Amino acid sequence: NWALNLTNQALEIDNSYANAYYQRSKIYAVLGQEENAILDLEKAIDLNEQYVEEIENDEEFETLLSNEKVQDILKLKATV
Repeated sequence: NWALNLTNQALEIDNSYANAYYQRSKIYAVLGQEENAILDLEKAIDLNEQYVEEIENDEEFETLLSNEKVQDILKLKATV
């Protein structure tokens, strides 16, 4: 997957690049790789809390929004 390779390359260059984690999380979500999507989403939010608000508007995350772990992450970050 071209997009996945691109985000991986970006993270090799800068492993604190929140947007790359966020984009890779969306890719994993679309590919049905829920665990990887959640791990990257959590990392993106740790690096940049703006993604707490954005996830609810990203259609790629529709299936993840009902995931209990994702809900816990969003609630935890929203209270910080």
